[in-house]
Amino acid sequence: MIKLKTIDTPKTVKLFGPLEVPNKCRVEYAPVGEQYSISVFIKNKEGQEYLLVKEDYESASQCERKWFNSKRNVHRNEKYGPALFCVNNGSIPMWEYFRNGKRHRLNGPAFHNACNIDDFFLNGKEITAKLHKKCVEENKGRLPKPPKVGIDFLCGRAAGESVQARKLKSINGDLIEEDELDQIDLACNPKNWENHGCDGEIFELLPNGNFEACLNCEPLDDTLRCYIIVDPTGLIVQANLSVE
Repeated sequence: MIKLKTIDTPKTVKLFGPLEVPNKCRVEYAPVGEQYSISVFIKNKEGQEYLLVKEDYESASQCERKWFNSKRNVHRNEKYGPALFCVNNGSIPMWEYFRNGKRHRLNGPAFHNACNIDDFFLNGKEITAKLHKKCVEENKGRLPKPPKVGIDFLCGRAAGESVQARKLKSINGDLIEEDELDQIDLACNPKNWENHGCDGEIFELLPNGNFEACLNCEPLDDTLRCYIIVDPTGLIVQANLSVE
C-alpha cells in the first residue's frame, strides 16, 4: 500500500480537498505574496523524475490543481479522485477525470461542476448517461464498435438521396436553381461520392450510440455533403444532403 502525505494548501483546501501525494516525492513550493504554486515530482520505475501534480493559486476565482502521468498527459487513476480541479476567472468550480490525456471515467460522470452539471465520457468521447451505463455494465467500459457497413453501400445511399433531390428540384426544402441541376446529376452517380470522415474513419460515434458517416461529392468542390446516421446493427436511421 502506498503511503501518503498531505501537502498544506491553506487557500484551496476547502475547495479542492487536501492534496495527498505519495510519501516518496519531491515538493517545490513557490509563494509570491497571496499567490503560490506547488509542484510535486515523483520517480517512475526507471528512476526518472516527472511532474505528478501541480497546483496554482492566484485568487479564489482563479486556481487549479492538475495531475499528470510520466508522459505529461493529464491523468489520474479514478479511484483516487479527479485529475483536474479548476476555477477560471470566477467561473463555477468544476472537476474532471482524465486517463492518459482523455476525459474518461467508469464510475460516474467525467465532468462535474458546482451547478450539478454532469457529462459522461469514455476514452475521450462524450456520450449520454444511458449509453455510459450500458457500456460499463455490458461492454466492460468499452465504446460500441462501428457497424460493418461498407463505403460503397453508403455512397449508393448518398446517390439515391441525390436522385430524389433531382426529382424534387430541392435539397432540404431549398430550391435548386435550373443552372445547377446538372451538378445534382453528378451527385446521382455513386462513383462521385467518397468518405469525408476524420482520419480516414468512415463512422463517428454519436452520444446516443448511433454512428454518423459524412460523405463528400468530390466533383462539386466540397459544396455538397451527405450525412448518414447508422445504428450499431448497420441499419440506416437517417440520411440528409447538405449544401456546404
